Amino acid sequence: MWSFKKRAGGVFLSFGLIYCLAGCDTKAPSRPPAVIQPTLASIQNNIFALKCAVAGCHVTGGIAPFSLESGLAYNNLVYATSSYGNPRLMRVKPNDALNSSLYLKVLGDNQVGGLQARMPAGLGPMSDMETNAIRGWINAGALPDGNNNLVNRIRIVRPNNTTIQAAAALDLNAQAFDVNNNIVSATFAWSSSAPNVAMVDAMSGLVTGANIGRATITATANGQSDTLGVTVIAAPPLQATLSSIQANIFTPKCVNAGCHPGGGAPMPLSNGASFAALVGVSSVAFNRPRVAPGNANNSVLYLKVIADNSVGRGMPLVGAALSQTETDSIRAWINRGAQNN
Repeated sequence: MWSFKKRAGGVFLSFGLIYCLAGCDTKAPSRPPAVIQPTLASIQNNIFALKCAVAGCHVTGGIAPFSLESGLAYNNLVYATSSYGNPRLMRVKPNDALNSSLYLKVLGDNQVGGLQARMPAGLGPMSDMETNAIRGWINAGALPDGNNNLVNRIRIVRPNNTTIQAAAALDLNAQAFDVNNNIVSATFAWSSSAPNVAMVDAMSGLVTGANIGRATITATANGQSDTLGVTVIAAPPLQATLSSIQANIFTPKCVNAGCHPGGGAPMPLSNGASFAALVGVSSVAFNRPRVAPGNANNSVLYLKVIADNSVGRGMPLVGAALSQTETDSIRAWINRGAQNN
Protein backbone atom coordinates (compact mmCIF):
# COMPACT_ATOMS: atom_id res chain seq x y z
CA MET A 1 0.00 0.00 0.00
CA TRP A 2 2.45 2.62 1.15
CA SER A 3 6.22 2.55 1.27
CA PHE A 4 8.61 4.64 3.29
CA LYS A 5 12.27 5.51 2.79
CA LYS A 6 14.89 6.95 5.18
CA ARG A 7 16.97 9.96 4.25
CA ALA A 8 19.44 11.96 6.30
CA GLY A 9 18.15 11.81 9.67
CA GLY A 10 14.63 11.40 8.93
CA VAL A 11 11.98 9.02 7.64
CA PHE A 12 10.12 9.85 4.47
CA LEU A 13 6.99 8.59 2.74
CA SER A 14 6.98 7.18 -0.78
CA PHE A 15 3.68 5.75 -1.86
CA GLY A 16 5.22 4.51 -5.11
CA LEU A 17 3.49 2.05 -7.40
CA ILE A 18 6.78 0.19 -7.65
CA TYR A 19 5.96 -2.01 -4.67
CA CYS A 20 2.83 -3.24 -6.33
CA LEU A 21 4.69 -3.99 -9.58
CA ALA A 22 7.40 -5.70 -7.57
CA GLY A 23 5.15 -8.52 -6.52
CA CYS A 24 2.81 -7.65 -3.64
CA ASP A 25 -0.14 -10.01 -3.78
CA THR A 26 -2.97 -7.53 -3.31
CA LYS A 27 -5.77 -10.06 -2.98
CA ALA A 28 -7.38 -9.21 0.35
CA PRO A 29 -8.80 -11.96 2.54
CA SER A 30 -12.58 -12.20 2.53
CA ARG A 31 -14.40 -10.91 5.58
CA PRO A 32 -17.95 -9.77 6.29
CA PRO A 33 -18.43 -5.99 5.99
CA ALA A 34 -17.99 -4.09 9.24
CA VAL A 35 -18.92 -0.64 10.44
CA ILE A 36 -15.58 1.14 10.54
CA GLN A 37 -15.13 3.69 13.32
CA PRO A 38 -12.72 6.66 13.11
CA THR A 39 -10.31 5.02 15.57
CA LEU A 40 -6.95 3.41 14.95
CA ALA A 41 -8.16 0.07 16.32
CA SER A 42 -11.09 -0.05 13.89
CA ILE A 43 -8.96 1.12 10.94
CA GLN A 44 -6.27 -1.41 11.85
CA ASN A 45 -8.69 -4.33 12.00
CA ASN A 46 -10.84 -3.43 8.98
CA ILE A 47 -8.42 -1.70 6.58
CA PHE A 48 -4.74 -2.14 7.38
CA ALA A 49 -5.00 -5.80 8.37
CA LEU A 50 -7.10 -6.68 5.30
CA LYS A 51 -5.60 -4.53 2.57
CA CYS A 52 -2.10 -3.43 3.60
CA ALA A 53 -0.38 -5.72 6.11
CA VAL A 54 -0.98 -8.81 3.97
CA ALA A 55 0.78 -11.06 1.47
CA GLY A 56 4.32 -9.90 2.08
CA CYS A 57 3.68 -6.18 1.53
CA HIS A 58 3.46 -4.02 4.66
CA VAL A 59 4.53 -6.69 7.11
CA THR A 60 7.83 -7.35 8.81
CA GLY A 61 10.14 -8.74 6.13
CA GLY A 62 7.76 -7.82 3.32
CA ILE A 63 8.50 -5.94 0.10
CA ALA A 64 7.62 -2.57 1.60
CA PRO A 65 10.28 -1.22 3.97
CA PHE A 66 7.88 -0.55 6.82
CA SER A 67 5.06 -2.37 8.52
CA LEU A 68 1.39 -1.55 9.00
CA GLU A 69 0.92 -4.49 11.32
CA SER A 70 -0.91 -4.04 14.59
CA GLY A 71 1.34 -2.37 17.14
CA LEU A 72 3.64 -0.93 14.47
CA ALA A 73 1.39 1.15 12.20
CA TYR A 74 0.97 4.10 14.57
CA ASN A 75 4.69 4.81 14.97
CA ASN A 76 5.28 4.33 11.25
CA LEU A 77 2.61 6.87 10.30
CA VAL A 78 1.99 9.65 12.81
CA TYR A 79 4.25 12.71 12.42
CA ALA A 80 6.44 10.96 9.84
CA THR A 81 7.45 13.32 7.01
CA SER A 82 6.20 12.68 3.49
CA SER A 83 8.62 12.57 0.56
CA TYR A 84 6.29 14.17 -1.96
CA GLY A 85 8.12 17.51 -1.91
CA ASN A 86 5.42 19.47 -0.12
CA PRO A 87 6.78 20.49 3.31
CA ARG A 88 3.24 20.61 4.73
CA LEU A 89 2.62 16.93 4.15
CA MET A 90 3.19 14.22 6.72
CA ARG A 91 2.25 10.57 6.44
CA VAL A 92 -0.32 11.36 9.12
CA LYS A 93 -0.55 14.92 10.41
CA PRO A 94 -2.85 14.88 13.45
CA ASN A 95 -5.89 17.17 13.10
CA ASP A 96 -5.17 17.77 9.41
CA ALA A 97 -6.22 15.01 7.01
CA LEU A 98 -5.79 17.25 3.96
CA ASN A 99 -2.08 17.49 4.70
CA SER A 100 -1.72 13.79 5.49
CA SER A 101 -0.34 11.62 2.69
CA LEU A 102 -2.17 8.56 4.05
CA TYR A 103 -5.55 10.16 3.42
CA LEU A 104 -4.56 11.79 0.14
CA LYS A 105 -3.15 8.51 -1.16
CA VAL A 106 -6.35 6.53 -0.62
CA LEU A 107 -8.22 9.32 -2.42
CA GLY A 108 -5.80 9.31 -5.37
CA ASP A 109 -4.99 13.00 -4.91
CA ASN A 110 -2.65 14.57 -7.47
CA GLN A 111 -0.28 15.74 -4.73
CA VAL A 112 0.68 12.11 -4.09
CA GLY A 113 0.66 10.57 -7.55
CA GLY A 114 -2.95 10.88 -8.67
CA LEU A 115 -5.50 8.19 -9.46
CA GLN A 116 -2.98 5.95 -11.23
CA ALA A 117 -1.04 5.61 -7.97
CA ARG A 118 -4.04 5.37 -5.65
CA MET A 119 -3.76 2.87 -2.81
CA PRO A 120 -4.39 0.08 -2.05
CA ALA A 121 -3.15 -1.02 -5.45
CA GLY A 122 -5.11 -3.67 -7.28
CA LEU A 123 -8.16 -3.55 -5.02
CA GLY A 124 -10.06 -0.63 -6.44
CA PRO A 125 -10.95 2.56 -4.55
CA MET A 126 -11.81 2.41 -0.88
CA SER A 127 -15.42 2.90 0.10
CA ASP A 128 -16.66 6.19 1.50
CA MET A 129 -16.94 4.54 4.89
CA GLU A 130 -13.26 3.56 4.78
CA THR A 131 -11.93 6.92 3.64
CA ASN A 132 -14.24 8.76 6.06
CA ALA A 133 -12.95 6.64 8.94
CA ILE A 134 -9.33 7.48 8.07
CA ARG A 135 -10.17 11.16 7.68
CA GLY A 136 -12.13 11.23 10.93
CA TRP A 137 -9.35 9.51 12.89
CA ILE A 138 -6.75 11.95 11.61
CA ASN A 139 -8.89 15.06 12.16
CA ALA A 140 -9.66 13.92 15.71
CA GLY A 141 -5.96 13.92 16.56
CA ALA A 142 -4.78 10.56 15.16
CA LEU A 143 -4.56 9.12 18.65
CA PRO A 144 -3.35 5.57 19.30
CA ASP A 145 -6.48 4.47 21.13
CA GLY A 146 -9.15 6.63 19.48
CA ASN A 147 -9.91 8.65 22.62
CA ASN A 148 -10.31 12.10 21.10
CA ASN A 149 -9.86 13.89 24.42
CA LEU A 150 -6.88 11.91 25.62
CA VAL A 151 -4.16 14.58 25.56
CA ASN A 152 -5.18 17.85 27.19
CA ARG A 153 -1.74 19.42 27.65
CA ILE A 154 1.94 18.53 27.42
CA ARG A 155 5.00 19.65 29.34
CA ILE A 156 8.71 19.49 28.54
CA VAL A 157 10.52 18.13 31.59
CA ARG A 158 12.84 20.90 32.73
CA PRO A 159 16.51 19.79 32.96
CA ASN A 160 18.81 21.18 35.66
CA ASN A 161 20.77 23.18 33.08
CA THR A 162 19.61 24.48 29.70
CA THR A 163 22.99 25.90 28.71
CA ILE A 164 25.21 23.65 26.61
CA GLN A 165 28.47 24.04 24.73
CA ALA A 166 28.69 23.90 20.95
CA ALA A 167 28.71 20.24 19.86
CA ALA A 168 27.45 19.10 23.27
CA ALA A 169 24.09 17.36 23.67
CA LEU A 170 21.05 17.81 25.88
CA ASP A 171 18.49 15.01 26.04
CA LEU A 172 14.98 16.43 26.48
CA ASN A 173 11.84 14.55 27.45
CA ALA A 174 8.17 15.53 27.55
CA GLN A 175 5.02 14.36 29.31
CA ALA A 176 1.38 14.40 28.23
CA PHE A 177 -1.59 14.87 30.57
CA ASP A 178 -5.32 14.25 30.25
CA VAL A 179 -8.08 16.56 31.49
CA ASN A 180 -7.71 15.10 34.96
CA ASN A 181 -3.99 15.86 34.98
CA ASN A 182 -3.03 12.20 34.75
CA ILE A 183 0.06 11.32 32.71
CA VAL A 184 -0.87 9.54 29.47
CA SER A 185 1.10 8.19 26.53
CA ALA A 186 1.72 10.35 23.46
CA THR A 187 4.06 10.63 20.48
CA PHE A 188 5.98 13.90 20.49
CA ALA A 189 7.35 15.87 17.55
CA TRP A 190 10.30 18.16 18.31
CA SER A 191 11.47 21.28 16.50
CA SER A 192 13.92 24.15 16.96
CA SER A 193 13.35 27.83 16.24
CA ALA A 194 17.02 28.13 15.22
CA PRO A 195 18.56 24.86 14.01
CA ASN A 196 21.78 26.74 13.18
CA VAL A 197 22.11 27.39 16.92
CA ALA A 198 20.60 24.25 18.46
CA MET A 199 19.51 21.24 16.42
CA VAL A 200 16.95 18.82 17.81
CA ASP A 201 16.09 15.31 16.69
CA ALA A 202 12.45 15.45 15.57
CA MET A 203 11.56 12.16 17.23
CA SER A 204 13.85 11.74 20.24
CA GLY A 205 14.18 15.32 21.53
CA LEU A 206 18.00 15.12 21.61
CA VAL A 207 19.36 18.67 21.29
CA THR A 208 22.86 19.34 19.93
CA GLY A 209 24.56 22.72 20.22
CA ALA A 210 25.66 24.07 16.84
CA ASN A 211 26.67 27.72 17.25
CA ILE A 212 26.67 30.36 19.96
CA GLY A 213 23.18 31.76 20.57
CA ARG A 214 19.75 30.90 21.90
CA ALA A 215 16.99 28.73 20.44
CA THR A 216 13.49 27.75 21.47
CA ILE A 217 12.77 24.02 21.44
CA THR A 218 9.12 23.00 20.93
CA ALA A 219 7.49 19.66 21.69
CA THR A 220 4.10 18.95 20.09
CA ALA A 221 1.63 16.11 20.54
CA ASN A 222 -1.98 15.89 19.42
CA GLY A 223 -2.28 19.63 18.83
CA GLN A 224 -0.78 20.59 22.21
CA SER A 225 2.72 22.05 22.65
CA ASP A 226 5.28 23.33 25.14
CA THR A 227 8.52 25.24 24.68
CA LEU A 228 11.91 25.49 26.35
CA GLY A 229 14.74 27.96 25.75
CA VAL A 230 18.24 26.55 25.20
CA THR A 231 21.44 28.60 25.25
CA VAL A 232 24.56 27.50 23.38
CA ILE A 233 27.95 28.81 24.48
CA ALA A 234 31.40 28.47 22.94
CA ALA A 235 33.29 25.24 23.32
CA PRO A 236 36.65 25.31 25.16
CA PRO A 237 39.77 26.30 23.18
CA LEU A 238 40.96 23.79 20.61
CA GLN A 239 43.05 20.94 21.99
CA ALA A 240 44.47 17.70 20.55
CA THR A 241 41.55 15.61 21.83
CA LEU A 242 38.58 14.14 20.00
CA SER A 243 36.07 16.07 22.12
CA SER A 244 37.78 19.37 21.33
CA ILE A 245 38.17 18.53 17.64
CA GLN A 246 34.51 17.48 17.59
CA ALA A 247 33.34 20.75 19.14
CA ASN A 248 35.58 23.08 17.14
CA ILE A 249 35.95 21.34 13.77
CA PHE A 250 33.73 18.33 13.06
CA THR A 251 30.40 19.75 14.26
CA PRO A 252 30.59 23.33 12.94
CA LYS A 253 32.54 22.62 9.74
CA CYS A 254 31.61 19.07 8.71
CA VAL A 255 28.24 18.17 10.24
CA ASN A 256 26.51 21.56 10.16
CA ALA A 257 27.73 22.17 6.63
CA GLY A 258 25.43 19.34 5.60
CA CYS A 259 28.17 17.00 4.43
CA HIS A 260 28.82 14.53 7.24
CA PRO A 261 25.66 14.17 9.33
CA GLY A 262 25.39 10.59 8.14
CA GLY A 263 23.49 11.32 4.96
CA GLY A 264 25.14 11.92 1.60
CA ALA A 265 28.71 11.63 2.88
CA PRO A 266 30.10 8.08 3.30
CA MET A 267 30.47 8.47 7.08
CA PRO A 268 28.93 10.46 9.95
CA LEU A 269 31.08 12.90 11.89
CA SER A 270 28.37 13.83 14.38
CA ASN A 271 28.98 13.91 18.10
CA GLY A 272 29.10 10.36 19.42
CA ALA A 273 29.48 8.79 15.98
CA SER A 274 32.78 10.16 14.66
CA PHE A 275 35.15 7.90 16.61
CA ALA A 276 33.57 4.66 15.36
CA ALA A 277 33.36 6.04 11.82
CA LEU A 278 37.02 7.04 11.69
CA VAL A 279 39.45 5.18 13.92
CA GLY A 280 40.75 1.94 12.45
CA VAL A 281 38.19 2.04 9.64
CA SER A 282 39.57 1.46 6.17
CA SER A 283 38.84 3.90 3.38
CA VAL A 284 37.75 1.85 0.40
CA ALA A 285 38.45 4.71 -1.99
CA PHE A 286 42.06 5.22 -0.90
CA ASN A 287 43.02 1.78 0.49
CA ARG A 288 44.29 3.12 3.79
CA PRO A 289 42.75 3.86 7.21
CA ARG A 290 40.56 6.90 7.69
CA VAL A 291 42.44 7.32 10.96
CA ALA A 292 45.50 5.16 11.70
CA PRO A 293 46.29 5.62 15.42
CA GLY A 294 49.86 6.85 15.82
CA ASN A 295 50.31 7.63 12.13
CA ALA A 296 48.70 10.83 10.86
CA ASN A 297 50.67 10.68 7.60
CA ASN A 298 48.85 7.44 6.72
CA SER A 299 45.41 8.70 7.82
CA VAL A 300 42.94 9.83 5.17
CA LEU A 301 41.36 12.32 7.58
CA TYR A 302 44.60 14.23 8.11
CA LEU A 303 45.64 14.01 4.47
CA LYS A 304 42.24 15.35 3.43
CA VAL A 305 42.37 18.41 5.70
CA ILE A 306 45.88 19.33 4.47
CA ALA A 307 44.72 18.79 0.86
CA ASP A 308 47.29 16.09 0.07
CA ASN A 309 47.06 15.04 -3.58
CA SER A 310 47.12 11.34 -2.71
CA VAL A 311 43.54 11.52 -1.38
CA GLY A 312 41.87 13.69 -3.99
CA ARG A 313 39.99 16.83 -3.03
CA GLY A 314 40.77 18.53 0.25
CA MET A 315 38.30 18.97 3.08
CA PRO A 316 36.15 20.68 4.16
CA LEU A 317 34.42 21.17 0.83
CA VAL A 318 32.34 24.10 2.12
CA GLY A 319 33.95 27.21 3.58
CA ALA A 320 37.58 28.06 4.20
CA ALA A 321 40.34 25.51 4.59
CA LEU A 322 41.29 24.56 8.14
CA SER A 323 43.87 26.72 9.83
CA GLN A 324 47.34 25.49 10.72
CA THR A 325 46.24 25.26 14.36
CA GLU A 326 43.28 23.09 13.41
CA THR A 327 45.23 20.69 11.20
CA ASP A 328 47.98 20.49 13.85
CA SER A 329 45.42 19.48 16.48
CA ILE A 330 44.12 16.68 14.25
CA ARG A 331 47.66 15.52 13.51
CA ALA A 332 48.60 15.53 17.21
CA TRP A 333 45.43 13.68 18.23
CA ILE A 334 46.12 10.93 15.69
CA ASN A 335 49.82 10.64 16.49
CA ARG A 336 49.01 10.35 20.20
CA GLY A 337 46.93 7.27 19.53
CA ALA A 338 43.59 8.71 18.32
CA GLN A 339 41.91 8.05 21.62
CA ASN A 340 38.21 8.51 22.29
CA ASN A 341 38.88 11.41 24.64
